[in-house]
Amino acid sequence: MATYQGKSVTLNKPSRISKGEPGYGRKKFKVYVKDGKKVKKVMFGDPNMEIRKDNPEARKSFRARHKCDTATDKTSARYWSCKMWWGITMAKKVSWMWGGKRYYGTLIRETKTHKFARTHNGKIKKIKK
Repeated sequence: MATYQGKSVTLNKPSRISKGEPGYGRKKFKVYVKDGKKVKKVMFGDPNMEIRKDNPEARKSFRARHKCDTATDKTSARYWSCKMWWGITMAKKVSWMWGGKRYYGTLIRETKTHKFARTHNGKIKKIKK
């Protein structure tokens, strides 16, 4: 928790801008971030557009157009807009056997010989095809 203009706020957690709030109608989301010692409010997203991260072509096009692979500055609207498009909704679930037990994870990447999955505790698992 941090303080922004006398109000206690949660850092690095995007939320919708509600009606009556400054920026409503101009931007869709807001997020509070730490910029050095100060807390900064970053507003982003077109209020009239939908985030279509479940559409692979739209997602790929958006990420290329906004150069999302290079967006690293948390104080920029571009970073947070790209982060909304990283989306977990497209993720495929995978499972594997180890020691007679079945484990599950979220598919991250596939190569010709392996699949890479993120486990429930955040670790990366390399699975042979």
